[in-house]
Amino acid sequence: MGSIRVFESAWPTIEQSLKDGSIALLPIGAACKQHGRHLPCNTDFRQVDWLVEELIARTNLVVRPELGYGYYPAFTDYPGSISLSREPYAQLVAEVLDGIEAAGARKMVILNTGVSTIQPLERTL
Repeated sequence: MGSIRVFESAWPTIEQSLKDGSIALLPIGAACKQHGRHLPCNTDFRQVDWLVEELIARTNLVVRPELGYGYYPAFTDYPGSISLSREPYAQLVAEVLDGIEAAGARKMVILNTGVSTIQPLERTL
C-alpha cells in the first residue's frame, strides 16, 4: 500500500494500512525552540520532517502529525521558545501513543530529534 500521512487520509485508508502491517510513526521535533541567532526556531521540526520523508520512501508507514511542542527547559529564556513541563509532556506522548494503539497499530515508532525530550519519552515506553 505504501506510506500514508494521517492528516491527508480518510480513516478507512488508515485502518487498512494498519491491518496490512504498516508501522505507526510519531515524529517529534521542536517547532518553538531556539537554535542560536542564525537558525529558525523550527530547526528540529524541519529535521524530523526531512527524516520522515526519507523513511516514507523506504518503508510502509502510517505517519502521525509531528508533535511540535515538547520538554525543552534549557531554552525558555529565549523569545520564541516554549517548553512543556516534564510530566505533562510525558503524559501527552503517552496518551497519543495509547490513541495510536487503540486505532489498531501493532507496531509503533517514535522519531525524536530532541535531546531533552529523551528522558521523558523513555518514561512513556
